[in-house]
Parts: sequence; C-alpha cells; structure tokens
Amino acid sequence: MLLEPNDIVWVHDYHLILLPSMIRQRDIPSLRITFFMHIPFPTSQIFRAVSSSRELLISMCDADIIGFHAFDHTRHFLNAVNRTLGYQSSTLQGGLITLQVCKPFSIVNM
Repeated sequence: MLLEPNDIVWVHDYHLILLPSMIRQRDIPSLRITFFMHIPFPTSQIFRAVSSSRELLISMCDADIIGFHAFDHTRHFLNAVNRTLGYQSSTLQGGLITLQVCKPFSIVNM
C-alpha cells in the first residue's frame, strides 16, 4: 500500500474494521482516514459480548470520520464506545456528533 502525507483513505465495512489501526501504525503525517459502516451497528449489549470488542472499537476510533446509514446505528456505536472505552460524545450545532478520543473526531450520518 502506497500512502503519502495528506492522502485520504476510505475504508468500507466490517470486514476491514481493523484497517484504520493498521494504517495509523505507519505514522504518516496529515493522513486522513474515513470509515463507513454499510450494515447496522449492533447494540452495545450485543457488541460487548464479542471478545475483541475493545480492539474493534479502538480501530474504528482511529479513523478521523465514521459514517453510518442511520442515526440508530450511530447511537449503538456511541453507546458501545462509551460503555466499553469510556469515551464521551457531544453534538455540535448543525447535528454533527463528535467523540473525544485523543484527537477531534467526527461521526457522520449519510
């Protein structure tokens, strides 16, 4: 994979959910990662039953922007992140939801 500073990488769907963390390990300056989930995100109760749920959520949070098809999917993700990792979210004017991890982070509903 050839990645350079200022590139934008789009990652699509659950089968590539660990890719954002793998890309971040390369430490490429100004690289932007967008992750879009095309299927419904399960409720936090179901997701926490997965043994690798922390690793999966941390990898998703390594993306700069995460997109979901519906607000319910976004809500399930935010609940899972809050209950599993303790991250807090907030809503900005205009409806943009942000999640404070180590850097500013955005979730977009498509």
